[in-house]
Amino acid sequence: MFNFKQFSIDDSTSGLKIGTDGVLLGAWTSADGLAADSLIIDAGAGCGLIGLMMAQRCHARIIGVEIDEGGCRDCTVNFAASPWADRLTCVYNDFLTFIPSKSVDLIVSNPPFFTTGERAPAKSRATARHEDNMPLSALIKHAAEILGPQGRLAMIAPVDRSEDIIFHGALSGLPVYRLCHVATTEGKPPRRILVELGKTATPYTECQLTLRHSDGTPTEEYSKLVNQFYIKI
Repeated sequence: MFNFKQFSIDDSTSGLKIGTDGVLLGAWTSADGLAADSLIIDAGAGCGLIGLMMAQRCHARIIGVEIDEGGCRDCTVNFAASPWADRLTCVYNDFLTFIPSKSVDLIVSNPPFFTTGERAPAKSRATARHEDNMPLSALIKHAAEILGPQGRLAMIAPVDRSEDIIFHGALSGLPVYRLCHVATTEGKPPRRILVELGKTATPYTECQLTLRHSDGTPTEEYSKLVNQFYIKI
C-alpha cells in the first residue's frame, strides 16, 4: 500500500504503477470551475491515482476508464476504500470506444507513450507503457469528440512528443493553451511536459518546473505543488 495524506493505493495487479508522472499530473491539472455536476474521466486510469487526486481537489464525479483487467481491479478497490467512493467509478473498457452518458468537462491521462524499445514481458505492463492500444493522436481525437464546449484535456508526456501533441490538438480542435516543461534536477534539460488542451480560446502560458536541486532536495515549487498529497516530501 502507498499512503498519501487522504487516501491509500494498492497497485499490486496494475500494469501502470504509482510514479512521479501521475502525481505531477494530478497535482498540476487545473481544477478551476469543476463543480459537483461536472464529469472528469481518467483515460487509462491504472490503479486510480490521478482520479483519487482529482477527487481530493474538487467535488466532480470521476470515471476511471481502464483496459487492463488488473488495473481495473486495483482501481475499483482503491476508489471504494477512499473518502469519495460515492462519486468515483472505474469502468473496464477501452477509452477510445468509451462513450459517457453526458459531455465531459475534463479528461486527464498519463497515457502509454513509448513507440520504440523493448517491451515489458508482462502484457499489462506493456499495455501501460507502449502506445499501440491508445496512440496520442487517437486519444486526442476521441477526447475532442466527448468533451463539452468548455471541456479540457490534461496530459503528461515525454518532452519529445510536444510537437505531436500540439499538431494533433490543433487538428482536433483542442489547441494547447498551457504547457509546463518538467526537469527532474536543476541544470538538466526537461524530460517531461505537462499540457492542457481546450476547446475555448484561452491565453497561452508556458513555464518550467524543476523537481529537485542538485543535492537531491526538493525545490520549493515542487514541494508546494505536491504537499497536499505526499505525507513527506
